[in-house]
Formats: sequence, structure tokens, C-alpha cells
Amino acid sequence: MPHSKQPSHFQSLMLLQWPLSYLAIFWILQPLFIYLLFTSLWPLPALYLAWLFLDWKTPERGGRRSAWVRNWCVWTHIRDYFPITILKTKDLSPEHNYLMGVHPHGLLTFGAFCNFCTEATGFSKTFPGITPHLATLSWFFKIPFVREYLMAKGVCSVSQPAIDYLLSHSTGNLVGIVVGGVGEALQSVPNTTTLILQKRKGFVRTALQHGAHLVPTFTFGETEVYDQVLFHKDSRMYKFQSCFRRIFGFYFCVFYGQSFCQGSTGLLPYARPIATVGECHSQPQCHLRFLNLNLSLAPPKKTAAEGKVGADLGCKNQAKGRRGRLKEEEVLTLSFSLFPSLLAVGEPLPLPQIENPSQEMVDKYHALYMDALHKLFDQHKTHYGCSETQKLFFL
Repeated sequence: MPHSKQPSHFQSLMLLQWPLSYLAIFWILQPLFIYLLFTSLWPLPALYLAWLFLDWKTPERGGRRSAWVRNWCVWTHIRDYFPITILKTKDLSPEHNYLMGVHPHGLLTFGAFCNFCTEATGFSKTFPGITPHLATLSWFFKIPFVREYLMAKGVCSVSQPAIDYLLSHSTGNLVGIVVGGVGEALQSVPNTTTLILQKRKGFVRTALQHGAHLVPTFTFGETEVYDQVLFHKDSRMYKFQSCFRRIFGFYFCVFYGQSFCQGSTGLLPYARPIATVGECHSQPQCHLRFLNLNLSLAPPKKTAAEGKVGADLGCKNQAKGRRGRLKEEEVLTLSFSLFPSLLAVGEPLPLPQIENPSQEMVDKYHALYMDALHKLFDQHKTHYGCSETQKLFFL
């Protein structure tokens, strides 16, 4: 994977506001809300509670997205921190619904959030007529104010009623599910490609029941933005993590990255490219478009060891002391480390609509999905910083 660059302090602050905003809602806004119940302003929280009771089912009925929130300029700074961009290799027809598998989970799923929960990368312009949703833990939507903030960004509940509603009411909906779930967060360490998928078949059954097109994707770099401390399964810390998950629904992970100062340790993620690649059958064309797009962008500053990339693909590599024309694979690998990352959405896998699919039918399409995901990883891994020998493992 490419080395981490040092983003600007402003970009770092904008990135921090994302998790801090939820903490502020939980630890500041909600205590203030409770306090107001015992003051002369008690009608305000009382009215909200009454409205909350009437609005309780909204997260399971398509949510309530806000174009204003999705277009906040703060999301563009998060995009530029890594950076993240989106590349369309195939059109998605608004006449169908799509169930997209997002792999791997990582620790905070930066790539999926930036592309599907905001307009920082221009999703609506790139895929006109398609409405993206990213599914997350259901209990988040039971927390006052947090539920409003999540729904405004287009986040939906991962519960079965919520997914069924989106895939059965109108067309043009794209629902992204992080199939590995929170259990995969403990697998999120650099230079690993292990997915929890072998027994996760519910999403395939749901896609068959609604005749939704299935889209496998793999996010290169998602596990590279943080280092994580792993604990032995017999250790007290691991038992605490397991207990924490049973109570709150997710793991208490011990991780670290970089800080505001160059070369120091902190809680900011490493500023490394995150690239999500979707299934694409016209592989040579995809590589050419990726290459052309990178060469049309203004590159960031490079060290002397990285050399220079010219418009004619000429290269002077000072680290190796040679001059000449780069091979296509060298240009693709080098361009990934020097230019913004890309989210490539390719051709979806159509599924028949079967109201009550048999287990054999689910197993069949689950096997096809895993095979497509494995081929997808092998086709793209060397172009996104992985070695030729690196394998994708399913648990």
C-alpha cells in the first residue's frame, strides 16, 4: 500500500468532526434535552418525544434523507483527506433495485460513507436516477437526534423490514450492506484480506426474494488507514471486547494512526487512498479509463524518490537511477499512490425473483457471488498496492 501523506490541519479537523459530532449529540445534546424536561422549557422536549413516537417507524420505511446535509462542504474535506473519488465503469439503470455487498468492513468504513452517504464524490450526478443507502446497526435509530442525523445522510437500518421496504417500493434504490459486519472489524489490520462471508447468506436470500441485482465490491485500502492491537482469544481484553459487543452491538477496538504532527502517533487515520472496485467484465477498458483519469488530475507533491510522471508517460525514477517509459502495470500502480483513489462501480449480477428461494438456490448464488468477489480481487490487487501472491480468504 502507498505511504501515508500528511494532510492539512484543516482537513484533519474536518475529519475529526465526523465521529465527534455523534459524541456531541450523545454526551451534550441529549443531557441538555433531559435537563430541559425539568425546566420551564419542558414543552420543547415533550413535543419532540411525541413526534418521535409518531415517527418511530420512519427508519424502516425509507428514512428521511436531506440533500442539504448530504451536500455539506465538510464532506469534501473528508474526501480530500485520503483522498476518495468515484469512477463509473458501468451504468446502473434506474429501472432496477440493487443490493451491494461492501467488503471489507474496516474500522470506520470511510470509503462507503463518503461515496454513498454524502455527495462529496458526486454520486447523484454520476449515477442519475439511483438513490444510495448504506445500512448500519438498527439500534442507532432508537437514539434521539442520532437517528435524524443518520437518516439525513441516507443511512438506513440493516433490519429486514427496512431492506425489504427499499427493495420493494419503487425502483432505482441501491442498498449497500457491509456483509462482514462488526465482527470483521477485528480483522481490520494492514496487509490483511480476510472477509467474514462463508456463512453470511441472508443478503443473497433477500436479493432473490426481490429480484434485486447483486453487486460485489472490494475496497482496497480500507484496512490500511489504522493499525489495530489484536488480543489473544484467551486474554481478558478479548473477553471484554466480546462482552462489549454483546451489550452494544459492536466491538471495542484498540487502534491508532497518525496525529497532526508528521511521524507521530494519534487517532487520525493514515491519509492513504481508499479504492472500492466493483465487478467489471470489460477489464482492459476499465484500466484505460482509470489511467486516463489519473493523468488528467493535478498530482500532489512528490518526493525525489518517487520521480515525475509526465503527460507522455515518460518517467525519471531518481530512486532507481533510470530513465525511460513506464510499463502499463507500473503506471497503474504508481498512479494509485500519487493520485486520488477511485470508487469504481461495475456491472451488477442480475438475480431472478423467487418469493421463497430454497436453500440450494441461495447456496448457488452465494457461491457465484463469492467467486465473482474472488475474481474481482485477483484482477485488481496488483493495481492497488497488493502483491501478486496476496490471497483473499473467506471465514
